[in-house]
Amino acid sequence: MATDRHAVERPRDARAPSRRPRLPHRPRDRGRGLGGATNIEGARLRRAVADDGGRIAGLLGELGYPTEPKAVERRLERLLASRAIALVADAGGEVVALCTIHLFDVIHEDTPVAMLSVLVVSAQARRRGIGRSLVNEAEQWARASGAGRVVIASGLARADAHGFYESLGYQHNARRYSKRLDGR
Repeated sequence: MATDRHAVERPRDARAPSRRPRLPHRPRDRGRGLGGATNIEGARLRRAVADDGGRIAGLLGELGYPTEPKAVERRLERLLASRAIALVADAGGEVVALCTIHLFDVIHEDTPVAMLSVLVVSAQARRRGIGRSLVNEAEQWARASGAGRVVIASGLARADAHGFYESLGYQHNARRYSKRLDGR
């Protein structure tokens, strides 16, 4: 029963029409998908925002990809406008972990494939379950977005990361090749 005379009564499962039409290339978040933040081991998991650029740049440096904060902000804005999300773990205002996952269609499968492209947890925040929680949230988003599987590319030298992914149920089942197109 509505308490406000202007409120519209709707069954619990009815949804109000959106003011803006959804873009067809953006997957809908149907699960938790971090609509609200999630807390884990002293850190709050949430979606990244452009203002996180400086803090994310520091994490990318730890991963071996030194990047200027303004460049990260631009990249993050592009990423957030695509079929992807960036998740961070925030501990007291400091971003201590980052996970990005992208959704793309392939011709050889009926469902989209999700690719986890970055996972980095700062050295001081490791071994607290943050990476595992970020991957879990990314998988939930991918599943809710219709993906049939998640793939991960991980550098050959990152043996600890390989063991971590295998502990989460991922299998080493492919070889990846890459080629720079920008002459670097």
